[in-house]
Amino acid sequence: LSDFPGELDFLLFIKELLAENKILVSYNGKSFDHPLLKTRFLMKGMQMPVLPEIDLLHVSRRLWKNRIPSCRLGVIEEKILNIRRVGDIPGIEIPDIYFNFLKTGNADILQKVFKHHIQDIKSLAFLFSHIGQIWDNPGSCLEADRTALGKLLLIKKRTEGLNLLKISWEAGDFNAAKFLSLYLKRKGRILEAVSIWEEMWKKKQDIFQGIELAKYYEHKLKDIPGALKIVTVLSNKDIYLLDKKGFEKLDYRLKRLKRKLLR
Repeated sequence: LSDFPGELDFLLFIKELLAENKILVSYNGKSFDHPLLKTRFLMKGMQMPVLPEIDLLHVSRRLWKNRIPSCRLGVIEEKILNIRRVGDIPGIEIPDIYFNFLKTGNADILQKVFKHHIQDIKSLAFLFSHIGQIWDNPGSCLEADRTALGKLLLIKKRTEGLNLLKISWEAGDFNAAKFLSLYLKRKGRILEAVSIWEEMWKKKQDIFQGIELAKYYEHKLKDIPGALKIVTVLSNKDIYLLDKKGFEKLDYRLKRLKRKLLR
């Protein structure tokens, strides 16, 4: 826009683009761009068309937040898509460049802004395609992404996630084992979950698998001594490793089991 009064025509043009058969694809659009655009429509007395939106930031966070320093689009480009920007301007500088253009009328300074935005859109298309390929063929994902993708698939009710989490757990990923065991527990496959907790407990006597086993021994097997033995092991560990809430739960369970044993 060469000046603010032109915003109405700009929004009318956008409204034409947002046809009913379209789907918006964005990166952080649900939290930032979409509400901002909706507000500008309202300020001009119009309603922004309601369209379904896929925000790839949310998917990217689920897939890669634990293996890259940030899920900013620039980091996703470099670490996931192998895209390297050359001579790009930081997005944070763009508002100042635009206001400078409004003051001077010199459009030359906007060329790098246009280039920056075009690359954003290209990267969004590449990312959409990349995620689509992983989604269609989960077995092709990188080893580093198996646990995250397995979780996401199960959340979306796709059972291929089970196999990915099993592979990750066999490779020693406790995070995969934790999510997998809780999924099996919710599905009523308690013996499979218990098998995972027992294997986790053998490898590492930690709070999650200990408490889950103790609950199983106490409530399902009615084995109070067995449950008490596990909780006692946990209570003898360094308390500072637990948060206050975790310690209170552990202490409560220990006292309750002792009372039950006495009865």
